[in-house]
Amino acid sequence: MNKLERIPVRGLSVLAIAISLVVGSTQASARGSSSSRLTLGDVTAGNGNISTSSNPASGAFDRQFLDSDTGVAGYWNFGAAIEYGNVDDLFDRIDEASAALDRQEAGSGDGDDVGGSGADVGTIDNVSNPDLEALIDSVKDRAVKVAAVLAFIRTEGYAIAQGGSEFALLINNDVLGGTLRFDVTGWINTSAVGLTEALEFDADAALAELRAAYDLAPGDPRTTFDLTGGLHLTFDPNTREVSATYDNDSLLLTRAAKLVEFGTSYSRPMFSADEGTLFFGVRPKLTQIGLTRLTTRLGDLTDAEDVFDDARDADFVTENKLGLDLGLLWQSARYRAGITLINLGEPEFDFPELDYSGISNSEIRKELGDTERYTAEHQFKAEGAWVSEGQRWSIFAAYDINSVFDPAGSETQWGSLSTSYDFENAWFNNIRAGVSRNFAGSELSGASLGATMFKFLNLDISSTLSETRIDGEELPRGLGAAIGFNYSF
Repeated sequence: MNKLERIPVRGLSVLAIAISLVVGSTQASARGSSSSRLTLGDVTAGNGNISTSSNPASGAFDRQFLDSDTGVAGYWNFGAAIEYGNVDDLFDRIDEASAALDRQEAGSGDGDDVGGSGADVGTIDNVSNPDLEALIDSVKDRAVKVAAVLAFIRTEGYAIAQGGSEFALLINNDVLGGTLRFDVTGWINTSAVGLTEALEFDADAALAELRAAYDLAPGDPRTTFDLTGGLHLTFDPNTREVSATYDNDSLLLTRAAKLVEFGTSYSRPMFSADEGTLFFGVRPKLTQIGLTRLTTRLGDLTDAEDVFDDARDADFVTENKLGLDLGLLWQSARYRAGITLINLGEPEFDFPELDYSGISNSEIRKELGDTERYTAEHQFKAEGAWVSEGQRWSIFAAYDINSVFDPAGSETQWGSLSTSYDFENAWFNNIRAGVSRNFAGSELSGASLGATMFKFLNLDISSTLSETRIDGEELPRGLGAAIGFNYSF
């Protein structure tokens, strides 16, 4: 899959969409925002609770810390996260570009003609002898501004939202000499990409065309001139107003994905020695993904936020595919190291078909073709840990060896460094802090804090280290929060 640049959505709106699709449903959160993982990263914690690690070998490792009278143990976590780009006033600019790129047909004589909702580029004081050079200069200035907005849409502004839950259950008994753990995870994500066509406006050619075509007087009907390069100018001789629109295939591609994953991991020690123990794990899983995608021409867009409501209400194509994860984890008295392979078979899922017939730009048609299918790419993950002699203090590190795209088109490759301290206290059991960075996609860095209380309640929050301006206020570019509940009986 080719990487496509993303365009923005208002953060609170997207978060509301994500939560509205999650509440009361198992189609929920990404593992990345699952309680303590928000702070510690994708590591096998070994703090007496069942790890939120994606490593299938973690089950047998976690059993070492369970009491012998415990039959089952696990957790139920909920989380949500959102990340912004540089989106200050971007929606106004998108809507401005949408008006300039109006695609409606000319000639009806009413307010819906080409240019009817286009950009106002001035008036003509002398209709019988207008200053066409000044008019073309004004249109050229408008074209430069529209082109700049299109470039900004493609490169600078975006927002990502996700939310949901994860449930895990580990059986504290030998099964075929090993440990069984069951997981149900899910998440939902909505994003959009701007596929833009460059404005090929030639001011000299447009001026020559306009001089040859212009012949208006007061009382004549409003008329639209095609000045080549996709530019249309509309004159109203009675009001002397002039509008400009551009025949352009720029559009928004909105994608939404709902995922539910059912996994059963089997893990056991491969061998033990004085130096430590090597654990092996395998997780067969059933992945259900529902996908949808919609296209909206910028020229047909009246409110940039509406496309996300449309995606939420659209029909999803849902497929079920089998997958497999593998993991190894080495444990010694003071150190741990592990490696995980996610999605060994790289299952593929199809998006709904789109009608490209109205799009003439070959580059945009190709980019749309590249989004017809989502491949759950395999990913290698590495993790490590150091623990103090008393086992209370821990330092963790995790790194995604390769980047992957999620079904909504966001690219991630996470790395994290974190620390955790356990207390001998009935109500306050653990405090943790961490820093992380996405080495692909947005390439943002963040910091997180979390705590475990009453032995069962986990609370974690995270924020990016950089800020952006949203509706005139300085806010972090990314925020996350998670709550989790440990259980055993």
